[in-house]
Amino acid sequence: MNVLVIDCYGETQEQRHQAEEFIALVKSCFPGSQEGRQDPTIDVRGYKNNALQDIMWVQKGDWGVDPKVLDTARLMFRDQDADGSGDLDQGELFSVIGVIMSRMGTELDEDFLNWMEEQVGKSMQLYDTDCNGTLDEEEFVGMLQGPPWCSLFPEDTRKKEAAIAALKKFCLLDIIIVDGESHMSANTVGSCTMPTSYASKRGSEFASVAQ
Repeated sequence: MNVLVIDCYGETQEQRHQAEEFIALVKSCFPGSQEGRQDPTIDVRGYKNNALQDIMWVQKGDWGVDPKVLDTARLMFRDQDADGSGDLDQGELFSVIGVIMSRMGTELDEDFLNWMEEQVGKSMQLYDTDCNGTLDEEEFVGMLQGPPWCSLFPEDTRKKEAAIAALKKFCLLDIIIVDGESHMSANTVGSCTMPTSYASKRGSEFASVAQ
């Protein structure tokens, strides 16, 4: 049996004492091998400094764009910066997006070009943070990592692989116990427990022990 205990207690002496008492209580509930079962593995962790990163589920939309695509996009940005200003106006932005799509094998038919022209206009308004009618290189790269452009590019395979590995590791847990001072954010709890529906197919369960 694999048990994960998430320690959300504070750092004062009293809070650490409470944490130690609670962890001891948890360990007493799993006294060891019974009826030929293996001894339980109890993993106690905090919630800060990415302590839970290896079991945190990252949604597909957060995997990001492949860094190689972004490196290529930077080179194209510089090539398309016809006047050497270090910025792209809307026409130049439309051109560089067209070149990127073409090199990726996207068919630039009339419907796609009309859609692309509309999206370029919207992106210009959204990502032109200094409101000068152009995008600099960092604004351009930021734009490519947001909708709708990010959905057109290959995903960051490293983040994808890490997400899959985290899900697999999560599925090996039988029980998760969260206790303490409620410092752990809702986002952190959600990221930890989002794979529960997958894990439940393998007989896992989620336990929340609240004070």
